[in-house]
Amino acid sequence: MNVEQEHSNPIEQINDSETSIVENISHSQVIKELENRQELQEEAETHTYIYDLNLQQLVDEIIKYNAKDTVLKHRTRIELIRAEFYKKLKQDSENAKNLFIQNGGEPKNFVYLNPIEQDFKRVYSSIKEFKAELLQEAEREKQLNLQKRLAIIEELKELVTKQESSGKTFNEFKSIQERWRAIGAIPQSEIKSIWEQYHHHVGVFYDYIKINKALRDLDLKKNLEAKIQLCEKAEALLLEPQIVKAFAQLQKLHDLWREVGPVADEKKDEIWNRFKEATNKLNKAHQEYFAQLKEQEKTNYELKSGLCERVEHMLEQEFTTLKQWNEAAEEISAIQKTWKTIGFAPHKYNTAVYERFCKACDDFFAKKREFFLTVKEEEDVNKQKRIDICVQAEQMKTRTDWKQATQDFLDLQQAWKGIGPVSHKESTKLWNRFRAACDEFFNARQQFYKDKESEQQTNYQLKLALIEKIKNIQTDLKPQDKLLALQALQKEWTEIGFVPAKKKDALQKQYKEAVQKQFDAIQLPTEQKQKALLEVKVHTMLTDSKGDDMIHAEIAKLQNRIRVIEGEISVLENNIGFFSKSKNSEKIIEDFNKKVAIGKEEIESIKQQIRVIKSIKQQDEK
Repeated sequence: MNVEQEHSNPIEQINDSETSIVENISHSQVIKELENRQELQEEAETHTYIYDLNLQQLVDEIIKYNAKDTVLKHRTRIELIRAEFYKKLKQDSENAKNLFIQNGGEPKNFVYLNPIEQDFKRVYSSIKEFKAELLQEAEREKQLNLQKRLAIIEELKELVTKQESSGKTFNEFKSIQERWRAIGAIPQSEIKSIWEQYHHHVGVFYDYIKINKALRDLDLKKNLEAKIQLCEKAEALLLEPQIVKAFAQLQKLHDLWREVGPVADEKKDEIWNRFKEATNKLNKAHQEYFAQLKEQEKTNYELKSGLCERVEHMLEQEFTTLKQWNEAAEEISAIQKTWKTIGFAPHKYNTAVYERFCKACDDFFAKKREFFLTVKEEEDVNKQKRIDICVQAEQMKTRTDWKQATQDFLDLQQAWKGIGPVSHKESTKLWNRFRAACDEFFNARQQFYKDKESEQQTNYQLKLALIEKIKNIQTDLKPQDKLLALQALQKEWTEIGFVPAKKKDALQKQYKEAVQKQFDAIQLPTEQKQKALLEVKVHTMLTDSKGDDMIHAEIAKLQNRIRVIEGEISVLENNIGFFSKSKNSEKIIEDFNKKVAIGKEEIESIKQQIRVIKSIKQQDEK
């Protein structure tokens, strides 16, 4: 941002005499004020974009004014560019130093060299040379003009001593006036003295030169007409809406008024009072304008101080997320835009409030950069974590152990959610990579279960047909043949795959009822029938999706029964030892021995059942 300049103060109200107005409102004062106004306008225009340029762009910008015909016209803009360049160069140096220290360097060893600074110095040095040369030329021109005006004053002195005809002398006088008007500016310190001498000798000429009254009257009439026109132009300026522009034009009219010669004595006061009245009104409007401007400057100072306080308050806040920092940065940018819309503050406060605002903004963005450096390190760690998860997902996406693989993918997704943020660009890219692996697995899983559901419907129909076959086994078959037929259908049942879960229980019930009915009708030894029924039971379990668990549960149940029987046998055998020492206990001991024998037979039977179950399971696994 650029330091704003002070407004020029309006000139004092004119005095009551024509001489004093000439003295108090000099041409150089007017020119100076107009130049100040032009520079302020340039600054206002420059202010809106200089702040946004980087170092190289600022060099490119100042190069535009590196010419003899532009350095004075745009001197304010040049200085604004210079101020902004060194402000940004200082910030760049501080950033480089901070980075140097963060990388382990010692502050005393830091050296900052930026070749762009040399480019800027070279251009600015050339501009200074042009300015010095122009100022020297202007000063030489003023000295030359001073000598010209002194020479003309000497010519005026000589006119009153000549004896030529009045007409010729008067023409010489008019020529002197024309040449006087054509001479440019002179040194400021000589202006008042030169004009006093000039007007004195013009008066002497009119008082003592014997000229033709007709020519004198004609000249006085022309002078009156010229001054009436100047009065009309001054009065017209009262309607000009831009008071600064009107004031500048008024000063030009005063220059012209000063160049016009005298009027008749009876019109002198009248015409001067008319011109003075218009001048006073414009001066009053000009002073009121600056008074309002000063009030506006006070308001602007309050507004700018308020913006400083807002930024300083934000500096005190603790932002912990990227979103919070970005939202705060957007608010700071909005405040900066608002700042640019506010006009100048009073001169004595303007630079201070500007520097206060710049410092607050710079401190905020420095704090923001520091936070982002910390976040960047965290983001790099989080990025690697997400890459690791992507690699795992890509390795897992072809797995077909659907249940476990599904859980593993869900675990990965949960782990993904627990990882902190990464940059938006990397986050999108890694998420798309991870999602592609997940989608490939879950799409394959969905297709698998879709095909499986169709297969299960077919299996359901096959098993319904098989139940009908079991129900319709020929009744006239021999028991052994009927058992073989039933076992064959049982084997066929186990070879058919799974059916839909919601139909499984009802189907199993139908199957068991059909098999049990056929077994009940077969006339075979009990042991053989029990073995066959066990085989049916085991084969039925194996057709269930939880068959392995059911088999293990059945074996565990039988093993538990063995332990119970063994416990009962142990108690009986202990009792036999106790009763063997008693008289008349033969019958009790015999009864206990029978129970022990029955228990051992049952244990052997159960072990046989376990062997059958394991045998069938092993065959099924093959």
